[in-house]
Amino acid sequence: MKSVDNAMRIVETIAAADAADDTVGLRELVRRTGIAKSTVHRSLMTLRDRGWIEADADGGAWRITTRLRSMLGAVGPSRLRAAAELAMERLAAETGESVHLVVPVDDQVELIHRVEGSNPVQVVLPVGRRVPIGGGATGKALLAAGVPMPERLPRLTRATITDRRRLADELQRIRTRGWATNRGEWHPYVGAVAAAIIVDGTVVGAISVSATVDRLDAEREQRFGPAVVRAAADIAAALRPSG
Repeated sequence: MKSVDNAMRIVETIAAADAADDTVGLRELVRRTGIAKSTVHRSLMTLRDRGWIEADADGGAWRITTRLRSMLGAVGPSRLRAAAELAMERLAAETGESVHLVVPVDDQVELIHRVEGSNPVQVVLPVGRRVPIGGGATGKALLAAGVPMPERLPRLTRATITDRRRLADELQRIRTRGWATNRGEWHPYVGAVAAAIIVDGTVVGAISVSATVDRLDAEREQRFGPAVVRAAADIAAALRPSG
């Protein structure tokens, strides 16, 4: 079917540019694919509406969405859990705190695995628990890594960031520092330090160290941050094909 073939060629062209950390606009897509401008424009609108591509901030160029990147990466929860197990155990042993592994699901994060630490008081969340993506350290780490900003930012506690401009500033700080923090933003007594897991440019999940807010002081945040980043990098390395 010609329309499907055209759409696939356009997606492939955008994905190739994305892999090179680039974007392509309408005129360049016409040039690279040889498809008529009106047909490219219709296909772009359809692909955008289906959630496969998105426009850049200026609206003049296109890139694939995190949803499509995740599908192309084909990193399912079971594979992610297996790759993360050793790094999570090491992180829990190093910090003494609970370590959580999450994946983005629409406008939420879902906990898919946890490893408890040695501290007698642990933050233990049930596997399968979902939290709004803007409400905690793992969600903010994912947003800073490129997962789309949700339309709504629900207030979960008095500390939850619900202002989009303030959250954007926070995400920039996360990108600069390398890890995200949370002090009572989704639960008043829970804090966390988290980092996104990125495999060849694709955001596949996030890992966090969680503790009670009174125990997660500034010194521990600064110590846990680099440790979480190392764990995320180790998981990403385990997910990359060998050779």
